[in-house]
Amino acid sequence: MTVLQKPWLLVGLTTLISGVLLAPSQAVAVPAPLFEPIIDDIQQQLPQGANLRLPAYLPDSPIDLFPHFVSNHKGFWVNIGIEPNCKIPSCSIGAVGVLPETYSWPPQADTVKTVSLISITPDLDGYHLMWGEGDQKSHNILWQQDGQIYGVGALDFAATAEDLVAIARSMVREQPISSANQL
Repeated sequence: MTVLQKPWLLVGLTTLISGVLLAPSQAVAVPAPLFEPIIDDIQQQLPQGANLRLPAYLPDSPIDLFPHFVSNHKGFWVNIGIEPNCKIPSCSIGAVGVLPETYSWPPQADTVKTVSLISITPDLDGYHLMWGEGDQKSHNILWQQDGQIYGVGALDFAATAEDLVAIARSMVREQPISSANQL
């Protein structure tokens, strides 16, 4: 039996192959499992009318990581810490979030940090910021999306600049989490 002898099989295979080839190349992702326990907290604590995108991708970590959501006059973000309920910088190795509206855009280099333009996706540019030394050296990737300034950052030993770009790419594609307190 050949496919040509069974027209219904040919139609079925053609439909299946067409569906695979013509399917959208970017499926809607879900945030990385690390963030699942705090999604409800984020929705409740986000400022009214605000959105936050969380990454679907995080590099593998040899240690357990813990998320903690923060919202204040400096913006809103999720600290990624090495201890549960990490609320201070000494136990945080990275963060993802949104900077306040008062943050100057585009970011400028100065005596403390270097800034370079990068491509996050073919349609979206951002900036790579680097500052600090030794154990305190950190990288940040910033970009504008949805009228907000998004960022992902980590200490140098926790993630490379390439890791952060991959995290940013996954955030760009994510559906934003909205405040439960919409206008």
